[in-house]
Amino acid sequence: MKIFNFLLSGIILSTIFFSCSNSTKYSIEIKKLDSTLLALDTCIQNYSAIDTVKILNQLNEIKQDLKICEENIKDTLSFETAAILSEYRTSSKPFRLILEQYSSYSNDLTKSKKQIINLIHDFKIDKVEESKVAGYVQQELMTASNAVHLSNISIDLAKLYSEKFEIYKPKVNAFINTFK
Repeated sequence: MKIFNFLLSGIILSTIFFSCSNSTKYSIEIKKLDSTLLALDTCIQNYSAIDTVKILNQLNEIKQDLKICEENIKDTLSFETAAILSEYRTSSKPFRLILEQYSSYSNDLTKSKKQIINLIHDFKIDKVEESKVAGYVQQELMTASNAVHLSNISIDLAKLYSEKFEIYKPKVNAFINTFK
């Protein structure tokens, strides 16, 4: 009985050892991909925090305010007023870009995350040809990096131009109030 238990223990240990060594065959690649997943998760969370409704409302306010100004300006403007209106107008282009690209960038982040999860799974079950491992990892890392980069630009633009809007909106309102 002791021999049987010893043999059984040996078989179980060897099975565990070989199955574990097989699953860690690509441990370096899996670690790289896992850290990329963390970066993607953070980016997805930050990107989904962009308030697109607020940006759309700000864009509409800019359009309305500029229309009122164009309809009511009868004379030349002071340099200061012209500069304020010009700065205010510049916020509309980044807002439009953010809104136009939001869905696409969000999909890119989600797709990249899904691809990496699938690749990690394939590595763990040893489904990937060894000659293609480096190429797949590089491709997924580059795709994820590009998606994160573009999304971070949108996040930064949304923050910058929302702050800029908050600075210039009261000044534009004060100018519009001179027409009343």
